[in-house]
Amino acid sequence: MTPSKDYPEYGLQIPKSEKARIIVVGGGFGGLNFLKTIPKNQFQIVLFDKHNYHTFIPLLYQVATSALEAPSIADPHRRIYGKRNDVFFRSVKVIGIQPEEKIVETFIGTLEYDFLVLASGSVPNYFGNKSLMKNAYPLKSLPDATALRSKIYQNLEEATLTKSEEERKRLMNFVIVGGGPTGVEVAGALSELRKYVLPLDYKDLDLGQMQIKIVEGADKVLGAFSSKSSKKALGTLKKMGVRIIFDRLVSDFDGTTITYENGEKEKCGMLIWGAGVSGAIINGLKDETVKQGRYITDPYCRIKGYNTIFAIGDVAFFEDERYEDGLPGVAQTAIQQGKYTAKLLSRITKKNNAKGHTYSLEDESPFRYFDKGSLATIGRNKAVADLPMKLKFSGFIAWLLWAVVHLFYLNGLRNRLLTFLNWVMNYFNYENKVRLIIHPTFKTENVHSNNLAEETNKSEG
Repeated sequence: MTPSKDYPEYGLQIPKSEKARIIVVGGGFGGLNFLKTIPKNQFQIVLFDKHNYHTFIPLLYQVATSALEAPSIADPHRRIYGKRNDVFFRSVKVIGIQPEEKIVETFIGTLEYDFLVLASGSVPNYFGNKSLMKNAYPLKSLPDATALRSKIYQNLEEATLTKSEEERKRLMNFVIVGGGPTGVEVAGALSELRKYVLPLDYKDLDLGQMQIKIVEGADKVLGAFSSKSSKKALGTLKKMGVRIIFDRLVSDFDGTTITYENGEKEKCGMLIWGAGVSGAIINGLKDETVKQGRYITDPYCRIKGYNTIFAIGDVAFFEDERYEDGLPGVAQTAIQQGKYTAKLLSRITKKNNAKGHTYSLEDESPFRYFDKGSLATIGRNKAVADLPMKLKFSGFIAWLLWAVVHLFYLNGLRNRLLTFLNWVMNYFNYENKVRLIIHPTFKTENVHSNNLAEETNKSEG
């Protein structure tokens, strides 16, 4: 264990152990289920995550659209693993791997491992477009969700202040890039806000001017779903007043104006990015281990060419004859791979009595993904479900199934109760209570921000 040259006063402070050490990078669905499955006291386990909490990613859009509070879908790592003496959590960002020396690098220092499990998840993929990276709003973390929510309500506040009709229309034009589950769920939630919630708060705004659009590069929404579910979702979105633009790609966004690849331009108040993700790759491994932004793994979830480094979840490209582009980047993939890898490491370490140097997989079964189906909600009583055995549902039944499944997989009894109670109250009174601007953006060209800045200067003076 080596301290950082830049931060000599800090250190990872991990005690030495005679047990094999497993470093897990990332506490998402993959890391969470790995740690919950790995037997107690067989290893020394170190979890690295830049956030000190696990986030239930599928419900981020509800935080972004003020249906849920952020703590309802987050659970501190130290609370989850606090009763285990063999798990050490450090809130640090991993910046590199030295596979030959079996060392993980962080800003605070380095640490040796016997086995390394990369469960670092995914990051937004802007396909190298710097303007989108700078100005679009992603939805991959809790800070993203609260920033997005703040921007929605700040736009509406500014719309009540501006004298310009053109500027008001721009502020109330919300464009979502990507027609996958994230785009569809955000669009549906915004549509319900516009219909049921915002009229109570913004009586002096013509909410008929509020536009919600999905811009999709392909010719269908929910491309990974069946044709039947895709068409059903499209019809539901249109009935909810969401405009869908197909076969259109965004080439630039400067914060106020979208430029499409065909040269067309459009003014908008915010652009929400849901058009793609890539694995959160860490420097240090060979370039040939990466495919489509993810680590290529063998049938045992090991990164090809590295016997002691595993990759699970969104960061892994697991080759499977059933999936041309690797296993889908969904929670179930990460959950199943996390459990499988934990059981595999436990067995091979017991059989070989090794600390990650040599072991045999001769009697081990490779990982096999079980597709439990796909669910997407569009709004209250509106959802689509593609289940095994070609079962397909839509409407209230699919929505109820979606709610039950998400409550089941949400971590922690407290979070389940809070989320359930919020859903019940919102269902009956259409009251999304968390309508807060917590992360305001200050720009000199808008009236609202100038007023705030002026008042701040007066108070400081």
